[in-house]
Amino acid sequence: TSKGFTPSGQVFFNDWTFAIFAPDCSAVALQVDHFGPFHVVKLDALRGYLEGKVKPVQVQALSEKDALVHSDLLWRDAASFEFVAACCGGAQAFKASVKDGSLERLLDAPAAPKGLKRVGGKYEVVP
Repeated sequence: TSKGFTPSGQVFFNDWTFAIFAPDCSAVALQVDHFGPFHVVKLDALRGYLEGKVKPVQVQALSEKDALVHSDLLWRDAASFEFVAACCGGAQAFKASVKDGSLERLLDAPAAPKGLKRVGGKYEVVP
C-alpha cells in the first residue's frame, strides 16, 4: 500500500520544492505549514512517520513577535539544509541540522522587501 503526505497547515504553491530529499537520499524534509516547521525524517523511517508512529526532527525559525514565512529549502549536504524565514519586510537565512533541528543564522536582513537570493554560495538582499 502507498502512504501520502498531507501538510498539517496551509502550504502554498510557491512554498513547495521538489528538492525535499538529502543529496544521499538518507533523509527527507517536509514543510508542514506556510509558517513552518519543516519535518525531517530519515528515509528508512518515512513510512512510520506517515503512519504517525515516528516523531520527526522539527526545524523552525521562531520570532517573539511575528510569524515567519518559511521558504526556499536547499539541501547543502546529508546533514544540513538551508532555508529563508521572512516577515514584515525583513528576511533571515538559516542553516538547519538534520540531527537535532538546531539553527545557525547565515544572514539577518531587517530590510529585504524583495527577499533574499543566493549568489556564489552566500545570501544577499534582492535589490
